[in-house]
Amino acid sequence: WQFLAAPAFGESVNKSWQESNAPLVVGIPGYGTTITSEKTGAVSRGYDFQTAGSGPSLKTYDAVSGLWTGIDNGTTPTSVLSFTNPKGYMVFVRGDRSVQTSVAAANPTILRTWGKLYSPGTDAPPSVSVLPGKFESIGNPYASTVDFVSLTGTSSGIDSKYYVWDPLLAGSGSLGGYQVLSSVTGWFPTPGGTINYPTGTPYSKVQSGQAFFVYSTPGGTVNFNETNKINGSQLVYRQNNLNRQFLRTYISGPSGFIADGNVVAIDPSFKTSLDANDALKISNTGENLGIANHSRILAVDTRSEIAENDTIFYNMSGMRLQPYQLKILPEGFSSNRLAAFLTDKFTQTTLPVTLTDSTIINFQITSDALSFAPGRFYIVFKRLAPVPVAFVKVDARRQDKNTVLVNWNVGSEINISRYEMQRSLNGRSFSAITMRSPQMNNGNDVAYYNTDVVDGDNLFYRIAAVSTDGLVQYSNIAKVSGLAATGSILIYPNPVAGRVMNVSFNNSISGDYLIRLTNKLNQVVLTETVSVSGTNFITKIPMAKSITPGSYQVSITVPGAAAFFKQIIIE
Repeated sequence: WQFLAAPAFGESVNKSWQESNAPLVVGIPGYGTTITSEKTGAVSRGYDFQTAGSGPSLKTYDAVSGLWTGIDNGTTPTSVLSFTNPKGYMVFVRGDRSVQTSVAAANPTILRTWGKLYSPGTDAPPSVSVLPGKFESIGNPYASTVDFVSLTGTSSGIDSKYYVWDPLLAGSGSLGGYQVLSSVTGWFPTPGGTINYPTGTPYSKVQSGQAFFVYSTPGGTVNFNETNKINGSQLVYRQNNLNRQFLRTYISGPSGFIADGNVVAIDPSFKTSLDANDALKISNTGENLGIANHSRILAVDTRSEIAENDTIFYNMSGMRLQPYQLKILPEGFSSNRLAAFLTDKFTQTTLPVTLTDSTIINFQITSDALSFAPGRFYIVFKRLAPVPVAFVKVDARRQDKNTVLVNWNVGSEINISRYEMQRSLNGRSFSAITMRSPQMNNGNDVAYYNTDVVDGDNLFYRIAAVSTDGLVQYSNIAKVSGLAATGSILIYPNPVAGRVMNVSFNNSISGDYLIRLTNKLNQVVLTETVSVSGTNFITKIPMAKSITPGSYQVSITVPGAAAFFKQIIIE
């Protein structure tokens, strides 16, 4: 899908993007595209074929209903139907006119607009009215790039933001999605992350042939004139550094490319209520990640400040059954006296979100409806103030294969409610495993220790000191290395040839060994249990046809010892 404008007037649909051809006639290779209609008798009116099931391939936006409608009125042939349209078109481009089936490969094509160019005087581009509290689609009427900042000056009642369709935004099926360009964020795109709209590059330019959305809180009019034009293309608006705080959140799938995102902008000049600085979210056809606030879903949420117990409620939709990643990027929070915590209602976990660096959270969408519930995630801010204790030292040492001794020393202990000893298997997600009451609470230095009976490897520990008024302070993280494996394990040949992987156990203890093969997407593609007997043992594991050539990780769970990991290549 492309959101395009018609920078000329006076000709028909058939003359322009059908290149004056009859239905399904190719004409000049590399020019034009097929145009379809969902209505009966479409071909008799010049459309290339009827697509009753999938809808029209050329449509316009209706601001009153908020829906897209096809251009076919059921009576007018495309050879007569005017192509002049100040609001632009959403068009599905399969390729040039030689691409005539859904399974045919796409190819490059040029869409030409025939007609007369807009110019000052009687041929000036028409104004477009925008209803109060509504989106309206606008087509750049000029064969020139225009500056949106300039356009807000020649127009009236238009909010200082605009929305563009980015076909490179990697949502479901890579159909594309919307980018928001707002003065609130210094014209940096939200979510960004594509070649068209890279993250960190401000834009206020609308290209020739490009259509876009505007929004008007009070109602207004879009008026183009010659002063809106600028030289060149793909130029950027250089905004002075904004003294604001931003919390940007992105969502990406297994490909790693951004699928959608949003931003919270904090500035004392902003209002708490919904106003023209906020940007409502336009839903993508694929994944969506907005912010639920003021009974609306927002792409840009402006707030005057962030205080204790303020909450960011995320709203997601269009998710698929696959792994995803949330990336939270703070900006300007270095002197903030707050701590942020992300709650996952599906896994019932709460994780700290740093306000000085990026936070990355991996999560999974399953068949469980709670995993793709719109309000699965939210962030709560808590007051961050020094608790009346100073951690001097935290140390964790393994005593034997099932016991870890954790020591911590604190200084100036006073007004402490409790200590929580917390354990993690990955160094990011911690859970409290035991509580300790304070010993002194009189300002003295105190030493503590606790033992943890656990069957695991590569463990992480930290201490949370909770004051009597509920404030929390965390210690540094202490890591405990895994147990040394008994004997050795060898995988050969590597790369694996002949679709057979040999695993040799040397001087290994007897028992059942669980072998897993994991691909780059962290998906387990092979699981096998091997019963090892004797000090030396070799097993051959055939590779199923579904296991394609590439790089994999082998993990072997060793009884009573650390897990064994090995990167292999399968030819």
